[in-house]
Amino acid sequence: MPADHPTPDILDRLLAGAVTDAESKWALAHLLGGCAVCSRYLRGALHAIEPGEGPARYDAAVAGLLERSASGVAAIRAEHLEAAALSEAPSSTGSTAGARLTAMQT
Repeated sequence: MPADHPTPDILDRLLAGAVTDAESKWALAHLLGGCAVCSRYLRGALHAIEPGEGPARYDAAVAGLLERSASGVAAIRAEHLEAAALSEAPSSTGSTAGARLTAMQT
């Protein structure tokens, strides 16, 4: 993201759980970095929500982001396992992809 701070639109959508993956990663990293300006904006946005709903909405938004992140990690792990299995499968020449790659690197 090009700006120093997330825009108010991004912060509002973060609370609503409606940001893109790139926006959520960037905005959360920014907030975890301790930005007082953006934290103050979010506190104000939470206070504008009906009493009692603010913390629940925040928790739901963060839980949704964590769930999306976890599913992305699971997909990466599955691809890693598939790649490992493919690299050990013999080709028509009888050698594995891993062996051919090692031979190419030497």
